[in-house]
Amino acid sequence: MKLILSEEVLSFAASKGEKALTVDLFTAGNSCIPVSEPHVHFGPPKDPVHKYDVLEQDGLKIYIFKGADAKKGEIRIHVKRFLGMKSLEAEGLNML
Repeated sequence: MKLILSEEVLSFAASKGEKALTVDLFTAGNSCIPVSEPHVHFGPPKDPVHKYDVLEQDGLKIYIFKGADAKKGEIRIHVKRFLGMKSLEAEGLNML
């Protein structure tokens, strides 16, 4: 699996003094129809580290939830803006 970080993500991390990034899987709903959505944030994961694959890239330690399946073999992480707020977003993950 290839991980692509935009230059803006690297600049954002540097401006915040962050050295770690986590790609988590947020699941909501009930047992009949669970809905999963990737959640990307700076910092190490809150769950135990053994639940993640750990990569070092571009000066960041990156935690990706185990079992992540990338469409076309790559995950792209970029900065998203909404109402003047910046957040991180992952594209390219299969959610099924």
